[in-house]
Amino acid sequence: MRRRKVRDLLTIARRTWRAITAGAVILNYHRVADLESDPWGVAVSRQHFSEHLEVIRRLGLAVRLKDLVEAHRRRRMPRRSVVLTFDDGYLDSLRDAKPCLERAGIPATFYVTTARFAARREYWWDELEWLLLRPGTLPSVLRLTIRGETKLIELAGAADYSETDWRRDRSVRVWEARPGTRLSFYMQVHAALKQLQHPEQQAALDAIAEWSGATPPVRSTHLTLDADEVVELAGGNAIDIGAHTRTHTDLSNCDPALQEREIAGAKESLQEILGSVIESFAYPYGTFGPESAEIVRRAGFTNACTMIKTSVRSSSHPYLLPRIGVPDCDGDAFERLLRRSFQS
Repeated sequence: MRRRKVRDLLTIARRTWRAITAGAVILNYHRVADLESDPWGVAVSRQHFSEHLEVIRRLGLAVRLKDLVEAHRRRRMPRRSVVLTFDDGYLDSLRDAKPCLERAGIPATFYVTTARFAARREYWWDELEWLLLRPGTLPSVLRLTIRGETKLIELAGAADYSETDWRRDRSVRVWEARPGTRLSFYMQVHAALKQLQHPEQQAALDAIAEWSGATPPVRSTHLTLDADEVVELAGGNAIDIGAHTRTHTDLSNCDPALQEREIAGAKESLQEILGSVIESFAYPYGTFGPESAEIVRRAGFTNACTMIKTSVRSSSHPYLLPRIGVPDCDGDAFERLLRRSFQS
């Protein structure tokens, strides 16, 4: 009996301590959109996003990233506060996310890749999704040459992909894909292309398009911001713009010189376009190398965000700030996620 009482007291003490020391949470969104296909689960519907903002507004938790960073620097971390961030710079950031944020009076930081300003193609993963995850028949083997080495990826029974298969896979995320399915094949090809730099990715996509016998379009639902639209997005008092490299490259696969060009180059481009200092950076895919944080610091940023899934504490590294990805869920589920995240 005494041991049980001790365990109960310890449980209460732990819960009390977690409540007292609850951290701030940086939330990570990518898109506010209703998409036909979303294999990586990066889009939150317009309805659900509005519900998320209502939860944050009702709880009175929203702060700007720059204010959280300054409080962190002063060792005066606000408890149970929330920062909203968006990655990649899709056009729906301006068309859909910003109006919702302005109506709710909630600030946010948007991270954009500067090479997209003149892009005439979709992001490589979106183009790949269109090429490989459409109903139809593909050749049974993809021969992919990557950095001089030929890789054979077999479709097996997934060469034929029916409308029924496609509709089934709309509710499945890539990490849930069963072996031998078209979705699993897409994930294998995605992993091969992710390790490449931008020109290599474009060349590989061209080869895959030729192999598939199709030319991918630039879909209106997958447009990214151009320079003028970034300026428009930055207008007002509640929106901050951050850098997300030049070409959305995986920095963990780059040497320090290339990392510096990607990081500092994006900062310089944005500052020229916006006429203001860009202070925040976000690592594409959330990945980074051992030198990355120092390169970001030397480039003149004051902070950088990762995809480490925990709350921000006083001990958090300012150039390795954690963020928690937000799934497409309703307001009730979002509030539960938020309350759990404060204690993570």
